[in-house]
Amino acid sequence: MTALALRRQDAIALGDLDGDGRADLVLGENNLRVVRAGRQGLPDTAPRVITQDTPGVPGAQETGDDFGWTVSIGDTDGDGYGDILAGIPEEDFGGLKNAGTFAVVPGGPRGATGAGAKVLSQNTPGVPGTAENGDRFGLNATLVDGNGDGKAEPVVASVAENSFAGGVWVFPGGATAKGSFTFGARTLGTVASGARLGDQFPR
Repeated sequence: MTALALRRQDAIALGDLDGDGRADLVLGENNLRVVRAGRQGLPDTAPRVITQDTPGVPGAQETGDDFGWTVSIGDTDGDGYGDILAGIPEEDFGGLKNAGTFAVVPGGPRGATGAGAKVLSQNTPGVPGTAENGDRFGLNATLVDGNGDGKAEPVVASVAENSFAGGVWVFPGGATAKGSFTFGARTLGTVASGARLGDQFPR
């Protein structure tokens, strides 16, 4: 078994985290395992492991938070380095259980190290809505350049929102709440009950 052996639950993303033109590998399953690609491709070496206890990452590593349940890579700030979007759907905070958050871990010349990471939730000032027990915000998350500005925006789902009606949040400001908005069944004119909006995103 090598250092890159996959686990059944792993989320996987490929993207250039260090600006060298090569796609690096990120595996997520209650941590982020980052493998930087070399000239000969991905090396068979131990990955860099990033957790919520890594310096620069807000929060604390706890069993069951599911840090990195979903992972996606894209340049959220236009600096030429890919950033990691990591869903943390089972995160507890402010007396709430399984309310959920997501993290944006920036890339740089050394790849993603955890430094400068940001974590947002429905209780972050400027984010629409209110975090509640069991929302599992971040259960599904991806990066999409929806407005064509060359920067990738986090698109984050709370599948269990409003008794599993679901909802989707878009963050045009990248790792900030600036300009964030949400839509759900009422916005789309669809049936809310058990719709699980955001359960699946196109790939």
